[in-house]
Amino acid sequence: MAMLWLHIIQYSGFSLAQLTNALLIYLILTRSGKLFGSYRYVMIVFAVCSMIYSIVEVFTEVVIHIKGPVFIVFMDNAWLTRTGWGNEVTTLYCASFALVISLLAVQFFYRYVVTCKEELKVHYNVDSRNLAFIAPMYWSSGKNGEKKWNILDCIGSLDVQL
Repeated sequence: MAMLWLHIIQYSGFSLAQLTNALLIYLILTRSGKLFGSYRYVMIVFAVCSMIYSIVEVFTEVVIHIKGPVFIVFMDNAWLTRTGWGNEVTTLYCASFALVISLLAVQFFYRYVVTCKEELKVHYNVDSRNLAFIAPMYWSSGKNGEKKWNILDCIGSLDVQL
């Protein structure tokens, strides 16, 4: 009985996601004009990727179990299990989830840059539209002016540089 409710919720969420994202795209294309500027494209990409994610999610029939610090992602689609495509489609689900979350972060960063671009120009003489950066903090200054190294940021920067 619980799996029946899970499927009802998944299919309802899929239908609602397709409808609302299609409506959002329609409104962006027909009503926003130049009001949103280039943010329109960020919103359209997010809506399209959300629609793709919901298709993958309902096709996979994913079930996520969380227990303490561990979570398990598995699928409840018997046809995909029998055909041998289960691992690939579950991996596609995880990748599409990561893409949607990443695009959500891009939206917030875009809005931050747009709202703070004058402040960046005034304080740093930098045009934020031409700026892309990752800023790890390798060390901080202690009370007496000594350097306190942030080892995790140093190790993480090695991964970025490789």
